[in-house]
Amino acid sequence: MFGTGVFTYAEFLLRKILNLSRRIGTGDWPVTDAIISRSDQSQFVLGSGYVIALRYKYRNADQRSEGIYKEPYIYPNYAAAYLGRFPGGTKLPVRVNPKEISRSIPDDPRVDFIKVK
Repeated sequence: MFGTGVFTYAEFLLRKILNLSRRIGTGDWPVTDAIISRSDQSQFVLGSGYVIALRYKYRNADQRSEGIYKEPYIYPNYAAAYLGRFPGGTKLPVRVNPKEISRSIPDDPRVDFIKVK
C-alpha cells in the first residue's frame, strides 16, 4: 500500500510491543494444548507488512474456548514460513488464565520475562 517505509516499520513495532505486553504476568499460567482451527495471512493496515492470524481452540476445566493470535512480519518469506508451521489441525501450546479460562496466549519458551514477582 505505502511501500516498505516508515509506516510499515511503525506498525510492525506497535504490533510487536502489544504482543509482548500481553505476555506480562502470564508466566505462572498453566500450559495446555490447543488445536489450530485456521491460520491465514493478511496485510498491514498502513504499510506493506503481513499479519499471520492463528485461530485455535482448546479445552480447559471441561470448557471449550477459542483464541486468536496475530504475529506481524515485514518480509513475505518469513510470513509464509511461519504460516507453513501452523496449518489447521496442528497442536499449539497455550497459556490459559486460571481465573478467566477464556483468556489465553500461545506459549513462547523464548520469552522469559513474563513472570511477575
